[in-house]
Amino acid sequence: MAALIIILIISDSFSFVLNKSLYLPFIFGAIGIIFGWFGIKGDVRKCLIGVNTLALGFYLIVFLMAMVGFQEP
Repeated sequence: MAALIIILIISDSFSFVLNKSLYLPFIFGAIGIIFGWFGIKGDVRKCLIGVNTLALGFYLIVFLMAMVGFQEP
């Protein structure tokens, strides 16, 4: 039950961000990578940069699919 509530909260907050601007997740991702780069040294830094890079790549794929779509040959 708690997992469902958490998923709903994340979904609503992501929808709120997308309603403001489609480019806002790119800005948040870039800021996350910058803060991760200047953050704590060691494995935490690698994890922060890696997770933010993966999230940014995932959003780029979703963004391109939404804007360009699946074009048939």
